[in-house]
This record gives sequence, structure tokens and C-alpha cells, in this order.
Amino acid sequence: MNTGVQIRMSRLFNAATGKSVIVAVDHGIEGVPRGLEDPRQKVQALIESGVDALLLNPGLFERVCGLWERRNAPGVVLAADYYMSNTVPGRKAQTEDYRRILEVEDAVRLGADAIKMV
Repeated sequence: MNTGVQIRMSRLFNAATGKSVIVAVDHGIEGVPRGLEDPRQKVQALIESGVDALLLNPGLFERVCGLWERRNAPGVVLAADYYMSNTVPGRKAQTEDYRRILEVEDAVRLGADAIKMV
């Protein structure tokens, strides 16, 4: 394993147990879900809870990235894709949409330790 990968993995996994608690906060791409009206406050509370990492969409991470400007901040996993599925009145089949919303290079530039793709 190369040095960069080792450093990023150490931000995501507990060294003693090899386990990780990663909390997903990547739900607001289509609007503000109930409970995330103040995302900065929620993310701050999660950071203070001691989670190993947070899964965020790129837009939210750019809004709250200042919370990572400290030692021992949790790891960052960025959602690199978007999947939507819903029903349309009058149609028998569901509509689906899948798009990549983040390139690997952009994730690195933003400081992500990992990306998530469905």
C-alpha cells in the first residue's frame, strides 16, 4: 500500500480495531431534508461525537469544510454520484437517473479521503 493510501485509510479506520463509524449526510442534493435545515450545526455535532468519518455530497462539504481545519478531524468521504428513482403519474414504470457529479481529481482537490459511488 502506498503512503497516500495509508494516510487516507488511517483517517477512516480506527487503528486499534480496524473498524469505522461513517455517518452519511449526503441526502440533501434534491432539497433540504427534515432535520438538516442547519447542516453546519448537524455536521459540527457529528464531528464532536467522535465519528470516524462523514459521507457528504460535494456541495455540502464545500459549505462546511472549515469544520475540518483542526487536528483529529474525522475522515471525509464524498458522494461522487447521484441516483434518483421515482414514479411519474400516468406512467407504469419508474423514472431513473444516474449521474457522476464529482471527478476523482476534484475529490482530491477538496481534500476527500475516499469517494462513494453506487
